[in-house]
Amino acid sequence: MVASLSVSNNKFSLNLFKKISERNSEGNISPLIISSALAMVFLEARGNTVTQMSEALDVTQQQPGVV
Repeated sequence: MVASLSVSNNKFSLNLFKKISERNSEGNISPLIISSALAMVFLEARGNTVTQMSEALDVTQQQPGVV
């Protein structure tokens, strides 16, 4: 499970960094900080929000209490 989360986090971070770099040539925003903040929000999310966040963060396996 940890390996799949690591892959998901890397994929999300790289995609986010690419989008940030396209819009902001300085790229001063850290994808790691953003994905960490979203992971904390994901822990408390319920219902449709969990589904949408799972897709956005590319987290396909959901287990209770595990991001």
